[in-house]
Amino acid sequence: YKKLAIARAALAELKGRYSSEIQYLSVRYESNKSDIDILVSYCGILKKYIESGLLDGRSYKKYLRIYSQVLSDLIESDASEEKHFVEKINCDLKMGDFVSAREYCSSFYTRHNNSEEAYVMYMKLYYMLGDYNSLSGMLRSMKELPLNLSNRAVNIQRFWSKGGLYE
Repeated sequence: YKKLAIARAALAELKGRYSSEIQYLSVRYESNKSDIDILVSYCGILKKYIESGLLDGRSYKKYLRIYSQVLSDLIESDASEEKHFVEKINCDLKMGDFVSAREYCSSFYTRHNNSEEAYVMYMKLYYMLGDYNSLSGMLRSMKELPLNLSNRAVNIQRFWSKGGLYE
């Protein structure tokens, strides 16, 4: 029982640290939503907390919504990177916000149309929507990219080219 009590105390302390850091960055974020350093830091701690496994269902959804909004603000800044689009789209997909996911897929594709990740995220969206015709179209477009694809992208291409889950 002593080990269990120690583990509980450690988890409570960790949760308290996350809460404290999030509260600090939340105040800074609310006072200056365009500060890149604050946006990046806030996104980082929110992502860690969400992925920590410390949240109950309701809190998980709450922090996903906050994370999604902060990612939106970061993407609208001049400092956004491809990884921010990927995180935003994945976050929206987890929340079931397919309208927002589609909007950010479109924006990602427009801003980074030579990025394999833009195609992969569109394919993920189409898969989750059950839109296999659009998924196939995006797969064809991805094959025509004038880039050397990563091993991951090549494997995704092979999987879907062979019929995906249906063979």
